[in-house]
Amino acid sequence: GMGGVGKTTLAQQAYHHERVNNYFQPKVWLCVSDNFNVERLTKDIVKFITEEKCDICNLDNTSSGC
Repeated sequence: GMGGVGKTTLAQQAYHHERVNNYFQPKVWLCVSDNFNVERLTKDIVKFITEEKCDICNLDNTSSGC
C-alpha cells in the first residue's frame, strides 16, 4: 500500500498489544522489502525461534533433499 498511511504503526500496535502477547508465543517481527526471498525469511524465522542455524536446503515440496 501507499507509504505513510500507518500500516507499520498499526501492525506494531497489534504486535505489542497485551492480548496478542498472551495468546501468541513466540512472536516474530520481520521487515520485508518489495524484493524479498521466501527461503531466507523462513530460515530467519526458524533461526529466531529455535536459536539454531536453519539447515533447510530447499523449500520446494517436490524436492527430496539437499
